[in-house]
Amino acid sequence: MIRIQRVAKVLVMEIMIFSGYGMFITEENGKYYINFDEGGISIKDIRYEISEQEAIKARQSGLDAYEVMLRSQSRARKCNL
Repeated sequence: MIRIQRVAKVLVMEIMIFSGYGMFITEENGKYYINFDEGGISIKDIRYEISEQEAIKARQSGLDAYEVMLRSQSRARKCNL
């Protein structure tokens, strides 16, 4: 899936790299993002920036994907995102 947005007269292209294990990974302008539902009773779609190494790791198995999700949540909470 490719999504193109026009932001301040600059085209931003988001490319889906991987989908599986309850999450999907996208790349946008050389940055990687992990996207997943963080909600409990209600749906809360979340998007966190991750490193290229984490993007590779999250594709290996469900356990690796879960670990990357937890790490990205922890980093975001420390930064109050």
